Amino acid sequence: MVAKRQHNPSGNNDYATAIATDGKYLYVGGEDSSKASWLDLFTNSQWLLAKIDPTDLSILKTFTYNPSGGSDKIYSVGINPTDGTIWIVGSVDESNIDIFRSGCIGLLDQSLTLIGTKSIGALPNPQIVFDESSYAYVTSPPSGVYGGGLVKVSPDLRIVKTNGDVKADKIAYGEGYLYLAVSAYKMVYIGM
Repeated sequence: MVAKRQHNPSGNNDYATAIATDGKYLYVGGEDSSKASWLDLFTNSQWLLAKIDPTDLSILKTFTYNPSGGSDKIYSVGINPTDGTIWIVGSVDESNIDIFRSGCIGLLDQSLTLIGTKSIGALPNPQIVFDESSYAYVTSPPSGVYGGGLVKVSPDLRIVKTNGDVKADKIAYGEGYLYLAVSAYKMVYIGM
């Protein structure tokens, strides 16, 4: 290990669950339970994104977002290759009951200012990638009562297409294809 940096703003159960880079900075996302009292420690958390200098791991800026009074967390961070905007994909739990979480995209500029958000339905543990035209693809595996699925989103946060039949744990894009890793140890690819 070359270096280590720990950031636990609440002193409680904060988690890092996603990481991305734009080639200049690191963006680490997760969950911050600063909003939680000791009575609701596991039911009130907010999104946390840290912009980090990779040379010394110093935190340059943080962004927090608490879209509900429930367990909200970031699962994936992606950098739009065309305009450098930062896309956060996470969960919003308006019910305070973990099984009723919905998915949400947060769009940030490079100074970590929120540009907009878009609900994407019940997608647990979502992952995000981009194609060469800056369209985002968000996928999620089936989990519990959730169906999972695939959502295509335009650069201005419009849902272009959804496919509930495509369910995957991880996603990658290259050479005009989406590549999906499915938890049943199968590899699937979808042509564009």
